[in-house]
Amino acid sequence: SGTLGAVIGEKSVQELPLNGRNVIALTTLTPGVRVNTTVSQSGFANRGTNLSAISINGSPTGSNAYILDGQSNLSTTTGEIAVNPNVDSIQEFKVQSGVFSAQYGFTLGGVVNLASRTGTNQFHGSIYEFLRNDVFNARNYFATVGTVSKPVLRYNQFGGTLGGPILHDRAFFFGNFETYRFIQASPQFLSVPTAAFRAGDFSLLQDSNGNSIPLYNPYTTTVTTVGGSTTYSRQRYANNQVTNLDPVAVAYQNAFYPLTNITPATLAQQRTNTNNFQFNNKGISNMYNALGRVDYHLTSKDTVFARFAYYSNYTNGGTGGGTY
Repeated sequence: SGTLGAVIGEKSVQELPLNGRNVIALTTLTPGVRVNTTVSQSGFANRGTNLSAISINGSPTGSNAYILDGQSNLSTTTGEIAVNPNVDSIQEFKVQSGVFSAQYGFTLGGVVNLASRTGTNQFHGSIYEFLRNDVFNARNYFATVGTVSKPVLRYNQFGGTLGGPILHDRAFFFGNFETYRFIQASPQFLSVPTAAFRAGDFSLLQDSNGNSIPLYNPYTTTVTTVGGSTTYSRQRYANNQVTNLDPVAVAYQNAFYPLTNITPATLAQQRTNTNNFQFNNKGISNMYNALGRVDYHLTSKDTVFARFAYYSNYTNGGTGGGTY
């Protein structure tokens, strides 16, 4: 056989540490597999794009096939992994490349072939939770100025498994459910109007070189036409003091624009009043993942099984997932 690859067995799947506990991250243990994105993700906070972005033997990222129990595990709309299996629901998997069998066609790269776990003649189960919390963390270096507190971090990944016999030596079941709830904030900067600007005082309005920027009253526009040529002119506000602020704009400003809370770091930013507001931008991500399987042994050589897999995720208004 000209097929290249390696099998990652149950012991490796269960015991190797995984940031995010997504079994697809273990593909990098196979020779010839290279990650095309940051390896720090590995399923933590991202269960799709960053995991499927791998190159097998130099192939393009989007040319790999993902198979779960003999069925294609790719989303037809995005080309990404449809169901992201948990560590506890996978028995083993194999990464194949080179001249593999024709049954794994429709790919120019490699094949990631996963097999889900089955039940046994004994009941086995587990309950688990993995967590992160900003209580255990030091303050972010960029969150030490102004009034910004330590960025929020809440990560709870929990679930359980249960498997056992339906009929001794004949029929077995296995089920796994897992979810994670992830909230993380990071310090960011915005530019908001200063207290003077909000009141219409733009006497300190400057460009980055310190040159004053004049403001003109739009209600004083005059039109002059000479010889078919039209020119427009307006009067400057005295000392850049805007005296005709629109009340609707003032109400909108007071309702939606916060006051500045830090002094800009550079001279150019101080002149232009940019990056004068710092805050913690909060990202939210939730995931639900379930897999259930029933096996029935017709004979010592023939087995049939039925498997249901479900995956969904929510990230700041976006959703994704699949059911098979």
